[in-house]
Amino acid sequence: MRTLNDITNDLKARFVGNGELVALYGLEPDKTFDEQFSKVSFESLIINIVALACWLVEQTFATTSNEVDAAIDARYVASIPWYRDQALGYQHGHDLTYIEATRSYGYATDDPDARIVTYAAAREVKDDNDIQRVQILVSKAEKEPLTDEEFSRFSYYMRRIAPAGSRLDIVSKASDKLQISAQVNYNPLLLTSEGRRISDGTSPVAEAIENYINAIKYGGVFNKTKLTDAIQGAEGVTDVILRSVHTATADGAFIELDGNSYASTSGSFVVDDLTISYLAAYEN
Repeated sequence: MRTLNDITNDLKARFVGNGELVALYGLEPDKTFDEQFSKVSFESLIINIVALACWLVEQTFATTSNEVDAAIDARYVASIPWYRDQALGYQHGHDLTYIEATRSYGYATDDPDARIVTYAAAREVKDDNDIQRVQILVSKAEKEPLTDEEFSRFSYYMRRIAPAGSRLDIVSKASDKLQISAQVNYNPLLLTSEGRRISDGTSPVAEAIENYINAIKYGGVFNKTKLTDAIQGAEGVTDVILRSVHTATADGAFIELDGNSYASTSGSFVVDDLTISYLAAYEN
């Protein structure tokens, strides 16, 4: 923000830089305003008055802008991204404080070391009674679920900070499991009959599958077409037939995936079993 002195000097510079005023007053272009007008001259008084008026207007606009910003900051919208951000901001072992400015609960101090939630996702779901809820999925590092004690405290935290009347479905459990079966046609100049690179012994198909699974956004969806594309893109692969995919929750039974996509119940996936048969693709 400009000071009163900044505005005054700017007006004086504009005055002596105006060609019509220079000609009217017979001013010398290489001299400043103060070098050609006294401090008590009519021109100096006019500039001081105009500068003061400009300064007051700018002060008023700045004050109004700050008040508007403060009003905006004092409000929040409990959107789906907001729930995710709040989940990631949970500080284990810290009490909540009521913040008057925002009419909400928060932490008095920021303690990154106390944050135990590494992965979080939020989405809208309908329960068995067709009632809309916000489902919040969380995991610790390595996508490990919260312990019972951690889950209890985290759940209390989320319900405390959420808007009154919010229906929350909070989940923290081990990754959903996948069983994948596929046939891969391969270039025998690059891969062995077991799907290993001849150059270094690594398995490009297994790597491609693992990379695809790890790249699925937490709370995202597994897609058979994208899995097939990932395998197809692996070094040495000439064709791929995805035979079947079975899915299971951490403690549930495996069910074959009939459709093309599967949304995890935990927020993440892990390959439980990988069955790949390799068929050399010899060209005539």
